[in-house]
Formats: sequence, structure tokens, C-alpha cells
Amino acid sequence: MFRGLQTNPYPWIKRAQALVSSSDFEGFSNVLIEAIVCGTVQISTLFPLGPSEILTDELSALLVPIQNPEALAQKIDDVIKGFRPNLQSNILNNIQAKDAAASYLALTEAT
Repeated sequence: MFRGLQTNPYPWIKRAQALVSSSDFEGFSNVLIEAIVCGTVQISTLFPLGPSEILTDELSALLVPIQNPEALAQKIDDVIKGFRPNLQSNILNNIQAKDAAASYLALTEAT
């Protein structure tokens, strides 16, 4: 069932068994970090630039090759059957709101 636009997706992410990203390419995948913060397992295709930097250590077991629906389906099945890695990720220690804000401010000062 599709619920349409949700102004606050976080309760939905938090209650989900898994968040699945099947992209071939994205910029920085914020949704993977949001799922980590919500305590939700994330399964992602291993597209360039992003997932391998976010889903590190034990979470790298949740990465599947792009254009491989069988591997994606198997990983979803594994999670449904109870596979649950430790969701603590080093990425949360490396991303701080104050640091991100400082980086954005530095960009505006450079122009």
C-alpha cells in the first residue's frame, strides 16, 4: 500500500524491517544514514560514491552489486529471515551537523 507524500518519513523508516535502495547511481545517499540513525537495516546496491563509505565494517554485508536483482532479493530474504548486523556505523562518528554547517559556510565564503 502506498501512502503518498509523508512530511515526516522517519517514523516509517524506523518501523520498517529494512530500507532498500536499488539505485544505479546517486549523490551522497542520505537515506542510508537516516536509516542507520533510525535503527533500520539498510540494503543497498553498490553504486559508485556513497554506499561503500556509509555501509562499512559489518554493514558492508548489506551491499549487493548493481543490476543484480537476484542478489538484492537474496539479501532482502536474509533480512526477513532474521539477519541483522550491528547497526552501529563509524559514519555516524564522522558526520556531525556542526562540521557539515561549517563546510557549507566555507563554500559560501569561497564564492
